[in-house]
Amino acid sequence: MSGPTDEVSRVAKLTAWTQSSSGRKYVRYVLVSGMTTVFSLTLIAALYGTGAVGSVTGATLIGNVVAALPAYYLHRTWTWQQRGRSHWRREVLPFWITALTSIGLSQFGAILTRTLVVSHHWSHPFNTVVVSGANLFFFAILWVAKFIIFGRIFRRPGDALTPP
Repeated sequence: MSGPTDEVSRVAKLTAWTQSSSGRKYVRYVLVSGMTTVFSLTLIAALYGTGAVGSVTGATLIGNVVAALPAYYLHRTWTWQQRGRSHWRREVLPFWITALTSIGLSQFGAILTRTLVVSHHWSHPFNTVVVSGANLFFFAILWVAKFIIFGRIFRRPGDALTPP
């Protein structure tokens, strides 16, 4: 059985870890992913919810591609601390391959969601919530894999390749 001392010890270890180089990268990755996910979901919900884009797949595609732009910049400069010009083959291309893979998976989710929404005749606001939730679910599937891939893409000499 764990007591209060064990909990304090865990909190102290977690706090110390978040102050380490690896810990700061994880925290930044989570924050950037969270911010860009909220941005993407908000854009999808606004586009689909207001009817500006009538299709689930169209709203999902636009929302995710637009959100990938600040995601690249924020991950590169803040999470991974890269400066200077981006290297096309080592950074930009792998980032967009992983981003487009994620977007493809979210498109698959949008297609499944569209089928679900059409067959149940739910209200449009509820459909919007279902569409946003499906997008979040399918993006979450690749979240850890993307961290590992981005860690390799933006790795600086001397950085560890894998999490501690």
